[in-house]
Amino acid sequence: MELKYDNDKYRTVLWAGYNGGFLTDFTPSDLPFKINKISICGGVYGMGWEGKTFDIYILDSDMKSTVYNQTLAIAKFPVKGTFPIQAPSWTDFDVPGITMNGKFYIYLYTSTGQHKGVHVGVDDSVFNEHSQLAQGKPPYIGVIAPGNLYTPSIWYADTTKVNWMIRVEGTALVAED
Repeated sequence: MELKYDNDKYRTVLWAGYNGGFLTDFTPSDLPFKINKISICGGVYGMGWEGKTFDIYILDSDMKSTVYNQTLAIAKFPVKGTFPIQAPSWTDFDVPGITMNGKFYIYLYTSTGQHKGVHVGVDDSVFNEHSQLAQGKPPYIGVIAPGNLYTPSIWYADTTKVNWMIRVEGTALVAED
């Protein structure tokens, strides 16, 4: 079962700013739900990213409790060039069968400044109710308004139009009686 909020067509790519990341919540229709893989449509952009890392977190419904964390080299994303910004592509991150019993968050913490790090594909095909920009590391994550990071007059400063292209693949487990 795949959980997603995009139609596989990105409209643009965005960065999350220094000490920032991309936060997406998921609530599987069938519970408990075992997470096997996280997929992110993104890429490497800019200069000065060599040797830097990013984190993928699975957070419980309180957004403070870390259920799983993986730190990876930015080069895990495809390196297609530096400028101009290259089209994003899907990259898979295996997860060792983490079981969730309700709402959870995927937090891609990039912590890189503009023009040196990870960018993520943005889809605007459905009304956004799940994707947010955030700053900090768990348990000290704060949601921020896109207008604080992006020019307010640009379409993606409107939070209702911005869905991060982050997906979760897993299995609905049969509850024991």
